[in-house]
Amino acid sequence: MAAPNLVSSNGVERAADLPLSIDQRKQLLASTLEKKVEQGYRIESQTDTDATVLIKGHRRWFGMIAGGSDTRQTLSIDDQGRITTRPAESPS
Repeated sequence: MAAPNLVSSNGVERAADLPLSIDQRKQLLASTLEKKVEQGYRIESQTDTDATVLIKGHRRWFGMIAGGSDTRQTLSIDDQGRITTRPAESPS
């Protein structure tokens, strides 16, 4: 019996138990980062399978925009194509 095919969030079919190649993981990360940039995030750093993204936050003070706080996230793509997003530590 053949292994079931799974469809990832980017529409690519793959076998359930086969690990993704590094090139496939790079492509998945690139498409994920493209979506993040469209949402207003900026790429702060990147490796083949991980990236740290930053979005500027704005605080309102009596209806006026005052300073901002940044939000950092680290994205990782594992060998099964799962995307993990977690808060990133701010650089010191």
